[in-house]
Amino acid sequence: MLSVVRRQAASWIVKVIFGLIILSFMFFFGYTSLSSRNDSNLGTNVVALVNGEPITQTQLELAYNAQRERFKKEGSSEIPKQLQDFLRQNILTDLIRQKLMSQLATNLKLTTSDKEISEEIFKMPVLWREGRFDENFYKETFRPYYLRKFGVDFEQELRDEKLRMKLIDSVKAKVEPTDLEVWNDYLLKKTEYEFQKVVTDDRTKAETLLGEWKSGKNIKSEKLPLTSFANLKQQLGPEIEDEQIVALISLTQEKPFLDKPISTPTNKFILFRLMKKVAATPAGYEKEKESIRQSLASERAQEVLVLLLSRYSSLAAIKKSM
Repeated sequence: MLSVVRRQAASWIVKVIFGLIILSFMFFFGYTSLSSRNDSNLGTNVVALVNGEPITQTQLELAYNAQRERFKKEGSSEIPKQLQDFLRQNILTDLIRQKLMSQLATNLKLTTSDKEISEEIFKMPVLWREGRFDENFYKETFRPYYLRKFGVDFEQELRDEKLRMKLIDSVKAKVEPTDLEVWNDYLLKKTEYEFQKVVTDDRTKAETLLGEWKSGKNIKSEKLPLTSFANLKQQLGPEIEDEQIVALISLTQEKPFLDKPISTPTNKFILFRLMKKVAATPAGYEKEKESIRQSLASERAQEVLVLLLSRYSSLAAIKKSM
């Protein structure tokens, strides 16, 4: 729910950043389906081509099996047969998205140097023997095994992963929140609210009661306990949507009522009256401000990346065999 409020407050920032970044890769790729090309272009072990770069059947099956194992560890039963193809399609979509992120990073002039790759490889404990890095084992055994096992070159996979992380960091740096935005977010989370509530299944009655309540008439209602913004969703119940909660927390002592009753999917009509709003205090802000800053930046970066990848994928040449 907090993300809804944050998105509303920062939507213009996201749009501006998106517009600036999109200018960096305005070039045309024609999207083509597999049916319009020769299937042999994909090869026997390739399930998709993304701007000419392959995603292999081996990669897909390994990712699929890893997801199955995660389900088992979480206590889930075997994936039903009718859902297996659906899961594979979702995993393939995610692999395509990862490939697009790496390509987008390259197109935005982000790079990963050979030195960075070497340093990452050097850190891997599995490549050390008797207290030293075993270069021969890496070149003659590990790297060829990785290629056979996963169908992709280890160093290229590592390079792509680092490019994706650099892309995320680059976008986060561009959407870094100001001190004022961090402070406002802290105030939002720490402010406490107290409401009175009336529920009825009659729309006309709800509208009449709201009018009487606004005019100062005493209406029988339920008093809700004072609660923080973080717990408000749980207190008000699942039928109250996030956007409606945003409207409720915008109420003031001068305007304590919404303009109309809230209607729910179960045909209930709910009236709220703001009784008390206890503003947050600066105590604890210094301790929390950096985590809030990171959270805001991450949410904004994610939104920008979704927009970028949506745009980029619409321009990309993607062929799938499944």
